[in-house]
Amino acid sequence: MRNVHGRRRKRGLGWSEPGRRRASLHFLFHNLQNPLWLRLGVFLDIRQTWRVFLIQLALACGYPTAYQLGSGGIAPRNPILERILPSLLHIKMMALLDEALQDYLKNTGQVPGAKYEKTLFGRVSFLGDKGLIGNDKILHSARGRRNAAVHEMLSDVSWAQLDADLLEVHCALQTLGLVGARPDFKVGGERSKLRESSEPGVLGERDFFVRAWEGSKVAGEYRWTERIYDDEPS
Repeated sequence: MRNVHGRRRKRGLGWSEPGRRRASLHFLFHNLQNPLWLRLGVFLDIRQTWRVFLIQLALACGYPTAYQLGSGGIAPRNPILERILPSLLHIKMMALLDEALQDYLKNTGQVPGAKYEKTLFGRVSFLGDKGLIGNDKILHSARGRRNAAVHEMLSDVSWAQLDADLLEVHCALQTLGLVGARPDFKVGGERSKLRESSEPGVLGERDFFVRAWEGSKVAGEYRWTERIYDDEPS
């Protein structure tokens, strides 16, 4: 078998090109009360749902870590992702808020009157009028930014604005008793040493990990494998 070092690399990150490069991408969550929910694609508790979102948010914001593992240096932030990614996360965040408020009203037996629309606008207005949340006007502004990101071609949300709105959404959920204190996640990455492979045509392979840490524990991670293929005929 040829030496794997110094050979041209074929890298894949979550996709495959038949015959040239292959990689498997896995997203794992740790320290959840019932990981089976994730495998089934079912979330039964807003606390778990919200925690998963916060982990995904931390990993998404730290996406340059994946590039740094491959290049070994400092990776610049991608200008395309900088425009699109926070907007998509903002849309998802507001959708989770809407689902959480619907469940809260149902579970507490509260039925908004006819003057309240059966929308996020109506639910936020009802809870604000009842004094159950104190930041309803700010949430309405966040909802407006969500609508603009969805319906206006040139509208987007910055990371800073996403973080500011996230603070308000979390505050509302915490005030209603749906979530606890916001966890603090730190993102880091590592790669394994290059090793030989028994797969035909593969000179070597190594694993990459991008992880969200909560203190000394891994809360969630993306992992993938890079395989180096033999370009020379046997």
